Amino acid sequence: MEPPPPMSFSAQMRADAHKIIEQGHPEYLVREVSSISARIVEHFTAIPNSALGTLEDYLHNLWYQTILAGKHISASSYLQDSLVCHLIAIKNLGPIPLPAGCTGGNVCSDGRTFLSDLPLFGQDLIKEFTCHFFQKGAYTPNQQENLAALLGRLASVGIYDGPALCILSLFRETLEVPQCLVADPESKEIPLVDLMCALTRLIEQSKFSLALLASGHASTATANLSDHSNLSSLGELAIKAGNIPSLGYSRQRLEFWLRRIDELSQSEDEDVQLHAESCKGELLQVLRDVGKTYGLGSGF
Repeated sequence: MEPPPPMSFSAQMRADAHKIIEQGHPEYLVREVSSISARIVEHFTAIPNSALGTLEDYLHNLWYQTILAGKHISASSYLQDSLVCHLIAIKNLGPIPLPAGCTGGNVCSDGRTFLSDLPLFGQDLIKEFTCHFFQKGAYTPNQQENLAALLGRLASVGIYDGPALCILSLFRETLEVPQCLVADPESKEIPLVDLMCALTRLIEQSKFSLALLASGHASTATANLSDHSNLSSLGELAIKAGNIPSLGYSRQRLEFWLRRIDELSQSEDEDVQLHAESCKGELLQVLRDVGKTYGLGSGF
């Protein structure tokens, strides 16, 4: 029997990353994110005629490891803060001109600048949420909480391109789409109680960014919402409520979320009730602190 063909560079990097997880050391991935980004800068700014496609392969691998680390590092761990610091450091390396031979100057295929816009990161994060995050069995409840906390941390430091849409999708799935309250082996849905846990973690870490997003004051480029209506459009319950803009963040949508959380805080299921109360407390605190400043009023 012939030996299997050698793994591609990308496949090998990803296999190595999963091996690190299996060995119980997700913290090593944080160092890998820093190391890979340094190698990208060293390699692609020094070698003429480097192929843009090869550069983007490296970037996809970098973001794959970033998302994997966010999924497996505990929501309360300082290592999540370290991961965000590495991404800020990567942003601050740019803009970097690509070497002669790379078309488009320092702009990658998604229109983002190398490296100051974290090119392809938003695209890869959105793909993760589109294909995996809300798929039953793809994540454990703890892993959902972990990645949700990372989203909140990213938004809190102004990294909105990708995280903003994913945050919106978590609010949508949790509060605007009818879900079974608790785990049901026969259901293909993720139970509401698990989504509420993840949403609470997100709100805890997002600081004032939810108020910024709802008020339209988040000034950095974000993904085109109309291209991702499955993540950004109103869910069934929000449509029934009426008078809410059909895409994206708005004061009206935020008010609906608060009403829905208030309803859930009166649920007969104790776990749903407790997580809804926690969610409500965190969100109201943010809005009371900065809501008036960003044009959301003070009536929360």
